[in-house]
Amino acid sequence: MSSDAAGANLLEALAQELGPGREIVTELKFGEPSNVLAVAAEQYEAELLVVGSHGLGSVSALILGSVSLRLAVHAPCPTVIVSESGGTITDGPILCAVDDSEESRVAVNSAASLAERLDVRLLLAHAAPDDARATHGEELLARLVVQSGLGTSVERVVVAGEPAEAIVELAAGRGVELIVIGSRGRGALASAALGSVSSAVATRASCPVAIVRADTPDHAAV
Repeated sequence: MSSDAAGANLLEALAQELGPGREIVTELKFGEPSNVLAVAAEQYEAELLVVGSHGLGSVSALILGSVSLRLAVHAPCPTVIVSESGGTITDGPILCAVDDSEESRVAVNSAASLAERLDVRLLLAHAAPDDARATHGEELLARLVVQSGLGTSVERVVVAGEPAEAIVELAAGRGVELIVIGSRGRGALASAALGSVSSAVATRASCPVAIVRADTPDHAAV
């Protein structure tokens, strides 16, 4: 079977698995995957780009996969990375992991929009490396809530520990079905531009992880 026939069959099978009542467009394209997908996302003005990744591993950038990594940095919209163990988003909460950065403020807006549209709870979380910084974390979360106009519709949580590990553990313990985290803008080196925390969370989390860049265009702010 030719590669184009095999690809067409795969797309048809996946569309059938999604079931009726959905508007599904399938396209078979050839080329370097991350480039092709980024161009398609731009063409369709996609609000989210969803891509799979490999499982847990010791080297984040390698385990995450070059395609997922490049899309998280260069795609024109937020990229949702789904691991092999990742499930569907039903009625579980969305967790937005933040620090005191512009990319976190953009991520909060995207997470709030997603939570509203999916009608699920939003958790705003900050990882503090020690007790001395926990107070700063509480102040940061309170400030982000005010700046984003979230009011009482969001739960604020400060957890202690190394950021990526603490966020992943919190998500697992609270039944989170999607983690939203910010990253820096497009850069020359994909792994550096994504950031170690974002990459580590996307690698370790059992639920899907949405990477939102600070330079995400308005039409892709979900």
